[in-house]
Amino acid sequence: MPPWDASPEHAGVFEGERVLTEADIATIVKWSETGALRGNPADAPEPKVFPSSDGWSIGEPDLIISMPEPWWVPDELLDDTKYFPMTLSEEQLPKDRWIKATEFRPDSEAVHHIIVNPLGGIAPGNVPRVYRDGYAAKLRAGSEVVWNMHYHKEPGAGTGMWDQSSVGVKFYPEGYVPKHVLTTIPLGPMDFKIPANDPNYSAGASFTFEKDVLLSQLMPHMHYRGKKVLYTLEYPNGTEETLLHVPKYDFNWQTVYKFNDPKPVPAGTQIHLTGWWDNSTDNPFNPDPNTDIIWGEATHEEMLFGWLTYTNADEDASAQSGKRRVREH
Repeated sequence: MPPWDASPEHAGVFEGERVLTEADIATIVKWSETGALRGNPADAPEPKVFPSSDGWSIGEPDLIISMPEPWWVPDELLDDTKYFPMTLSEEQLPKDRWIKATEFRPDSEAVHHIIVNPLGGIAPGNVPRVYRDGYAAKLRAGSEVVWNMHYHKEPGAGTGMWDQSSVGVKFYPEGYVPKHVLTTIPLGPMDFKIPANDPNYSAGASFTFEKDVLLSQLMPHMHYRGKKVLYTLEYPNGTEETLLHVPKYDFNWQTVYKFNDPKPVPAGTQIHLTGWWDNSTDNPFNPDPNTDIIWGEATHEEMLFGWLTYTNADEDASAQSGKRRVREH
């Protein structure tokens, strides 16, 4: 735990794979069958000592940013998305800084997900974002950030609560200039309609890279009816490659798939994203299989985003150019 939902064909491709080898499984089974005896305490490693960080797994943040004011999640709310804009003060951030890591801290159990560009976000199953050395995104002094807050809970008397979520940011040292500047974009269709009781509806979108890029990470996002996700590359010479296949999408464990080594992708390559939904009674998480479903922010509605994080190979990060098209079947 937690699960690892990428197809076995990607073994060794992404960082932090949460898998057991057949040898690992055999060792655990043999240990269990022989009584699960304790080993020699003298052979145990020294207890890990964690530095003081007030609970932040990225270490003590250089900057903590909170929502501009607390918001009351009312008793009657089931699902809603709120936007809270704010401008970073000079006291908070006197000069532009390069981001090394971010960690979001929801302030209430009603928080479903948070997005704050360019700081990233958090969804069920996400872990803090830590950029590999030499890669960064910039947080500019005086910039406006918008808290995209998605709240979801069971409505009822006494279920309301206050929320003022926050994000901790670790920066590279002052004066540091990264070798690679990252861009993150959402790829996905928004005009689909999933028929009632359809167990295998699919839709997708495509994006053309107009420059040579280095792909850093991918994150698929769907809601309760999400079934599986496929990213493929179509190279200029017509050959295709499976980039990421998630055969059993899990809404509660939304994983960021970070390549062990950034993947070079030549200009002119198309990246295709396809998602499948199960809007039938066979899906135990389906809120209502008898309803046609369109794109929507609420959890009982649906979406498909395939987030892409990359850097232009020539480091011209200001040119976030590309062409998108939507596919539906």
